[in-house]
Amino acid sequence: MDSIELDKAVKQFGIETISSIAMALKSVGANNTGQLINSLRYELKETAEGIEMLIIANDYFKYVEDGRKPGKMPPLNEILKWVNNKGLPSSAAFPIAKKIGKFGIKPRPVLRQIVESNKFKDSYNKLAEAYAKDIAKEINNIIKDIKI
Repeated sequence: MDSIELDKAVKQFGIETISSIAMALKSVGANNTGQLINSLRYELKETAEGIEMLIIANDYFKYVEDGRKPGKMPPLNEILKWVNNKGLPSSAAFPIAKKIGKFGIKPRPVLRQIVESNKFKDSYNKLAEAYAKDIAKEINNIIKDIKI
């Protein structure tokens, strides 16, 4: 079966999802260097249950989304990059890392909010409509072949 409509809709869905995540990251202040936003992309994976869309991002996206529990300091070199990008003195890196280790980081569940949003659900419905169009075309082609 040709899935032209579905392929177009899936591509648009992926682009819109990545765009929404980028905007949400900006809105919560998680765009210091731009590296996290620039790392965002999607991949499609076929499984036994159907097609999955995977969101790919830099490793530390999980700390933005889920936060970080207290107990262990984050890598000092990563905090050093962050303070340098913020224009803070390098000497601020250790106290910041120590505070994160002691108190953790509050979660900012941008991905979860997007997936639960009505816009996401509307986009999901558009995928179903595109799939239905492809099936209708396939049925029409079968009927044409039968009449010949």
